Amino acid sequence: YQSYVVLVMAPLSRDTLASRLAAAGIATRQGTHAVHTLGVYASKYGLRPDDFPNALAAGRQSLALPLYPQMTDEEQDYVIARALAAAGAR
Repeated sequence: YQSYVVLVMAPLSRDTLASRLAAAGIATRQGTHAVHTLGVYASKYGLRPDDFPNALAAGRQSLALPLYPQMTDEEQDYVIARALAAAGAR
């Protein structure tokens, strides 16, 4: 209940969207990690990044937006409106 994870699709990059939101005062984070690329799992199990392409894509393209129940409607509307504008949505 602390964030809302979205998948950012090309041509927009996750980092570009995150930068645009930061400029609007909205902090974001990577939405998820491709666990199989983390050192301990990759080395222990001999995993390569392309072994799980969907997890890799989610790790590279996901973004956690700060949307949670304790926010006011106005705060939620601000985040949503800025995210849509930053993504170039109509």
